[in-house]
Amino acid sequence: MKITKSKKLFLIFISISYGLFFQFQDTTKAGCPDMIRHWENELKKEGFSIETKEGLIKATKDRAYIRGIALSVLTARFPNESAPVLKEALNDESLLNRIEAAHLLGTLGDKSGLEQMQKDFTILLPRNGEEKPEDPNIAKDPEALENWEKNKRWRISKGLEVALVLAELGDYRGYNLASRQVKEGAYAAIRYRATDVLAQIAQLDDDILKSKMMDPVGALSAAVKDEEERTAYIAIVMAAEKIKSKKGEKILEAAEKNTKMADFDIRRVKSSLNRIKKEISMIEKEAEKSEKN
Repeated sequence: MKITKSKKLFLIFISISYGLFFQFQDTTKAGCPDMIRHWENELKKEGFSIETKEGLIKATKDRAYIRGIALSVLTARFPNESAPVLKEALNDESLLNRIEAAHLLGTLGDKSGLEQMQKDFTILLPRNGEEKPEDPNIAKDPEALENWEKNKRWRISKGLEVALVLAELGDYRGYNLASRQVKEGAYAAIRYRATDVLAQIAQLDDDILKSKMMDPVGALSAAVKDEEERTAYIAIVMAAEKIKSKKGEKILEAAEKNTKMADFDIRRVKSSLNRIKKEISMIEKEAEKSEKN
C-alpha cells in the first residue's frame, strides 16, 4: 500500500504526540507498566524470550534500540539480578543506552553510573551549553553556522537528559543549563527536558537549595508565565502538580498568569491550584493539632 505525504505527516504527528503523552505522564521505561508491556512486545517480535533472564540478557547484545529496551525490561522483571548487566551497559557505544543504564541503576539505589554521566555531560557540553564556534570562519558561512547550531541544540538536548540522571544521583551540575534552557531553549522539546531537570532538583530541601544558590521553582515560575508553546507549558504545569507543597503552588500561580494559553488550560491550572492549596491547608491543620497534643 502506498503511503501518501499527508499520511506520513499524520503518522509523524501521532508519533510525536504519543511521545509527548508519555513524557507528561512521567512514564519512564522502567517505571510504567504500559510501556514495559510495549517493550516486551517489541522484544517478542524480534524473537527474544522475555520470560527468562538469559533471554533478556541476549537482547542486550543486539542493536542499540533493542539493547536499550531490553535493559528496561530486564530491570522491571529481574530487578535483583540486573545490576551487573546495567553496569556493563554504562560502556555502551550508544549515549541513550548509557543514560538509561545509569538511570535504571539509580532506581535500584546504585550510583555506579554517576562517573560515566559526569564524563558524558562534560563531553557534550564542556562549557555548560554556552559553547561558541572555535573556528571564526564558521560565523562567516551561513550554512556552516546553521549546521553548527543544529549540532549544539542536539548536544544541549542530550546534555539535559544526562543532567536529569545526574540530578537523580545527587549531582546538580546541570542546574545552570536547565535554568537557562527552560526559558531560552530553541524548541519546546528542549524546554520540557529542562523542566524535568528543575523539577527533580526542586525536590531538595529549601536549605540545601539556598546553600547551593539554586532556585528551580523561581526558574520554572518565570518560564511558565511567559511560555508560548502549549507542550512546554503543560510540562511545567504537570511538574508543579507533582511537586505539590508551596513550591508547586508558586509555579501554578505563575502559570495562571500566562495570557497566551487557552482558557481550558488556565481552568485546569486553577483547579490544580485550588486542590494543592486545600492539601497544604489540611497538612498545616494536622501539624497544629499534633503540636497541641
